[in-house]
Amino acid sequence: MVGGHSLLLIRLRYLIQSRFEIILSVEELLSNLVYSDLKKLIDSKIKSRKYLIFFPALYGECIPYMKLAKYLENRFEIVFLEEFIGETMEIVVENYEQQIRKKAPISNLTFIGASAAGTFAFETSKKFGKVNVILLDSGTYWENINKLNFENHKKDIHENLSKYNIDSMNINQLAESSWKTLQILKNFEPNYHPNFDTKIFVLSIDGTDLGWKK
Repeated sequence: MVGGHSLLLIRLRYLIQSRFEIILSVEELLSNLVYSDLKKLIDSKIKSRKYLIFFPALYGECIPYMKLAKYLENRFEIVFLEEFIGETMEIVVENYEQQIRKKAPISNLTFIGASAAGTFAFETSKKFGKVNVILLDSGTYWENINKLNFENHKKDIHENLSKYNIDSMNINQLAESSWKTLQILKNFEPNYHPNFDTKIFVLSIDGTDLGWKK
């Protein structure tokens, strides 16, 4: 294929990549020049894409995941959920479920949550079918939240964030919103229903499962 036909093929490949965010090889295009065949190929590529869904961290939303996401963006579709502060676990999970259904298909999903976000990733996975959940240093010791108090919590956040040139007003707001999240998690107990089909992968600093495999 030479001349004008080659240019048309290159243009078609570029348009497909821009419109559907998938990459087709020249060989794939040449083997599927009939419209119906090309449509089937594009549909199969879209369905086979794997999505990584990042759940907002306790504070800082999805910023803590940025380096990891940058490393993985060429192999996966990356979705950052927007932080939502609700009164109960059920309300927060419902919001995250709606966000996911708007931004990704309901198959080939992997949820990622660091620390407290891991619990929300775990609970949200129950709203979907077969889902992988990766928990980054996310423990199951929710009852320990009862031992915390707001002043110490705020002090810890100030110490952690002051080195990033974040002003006190914003740090205080983060302390308040993250404290509300902790109250939702307080005394939380996971419920594994009979049809639970989630695969859990725990990555922890100390190498343990942090209580997830009970």
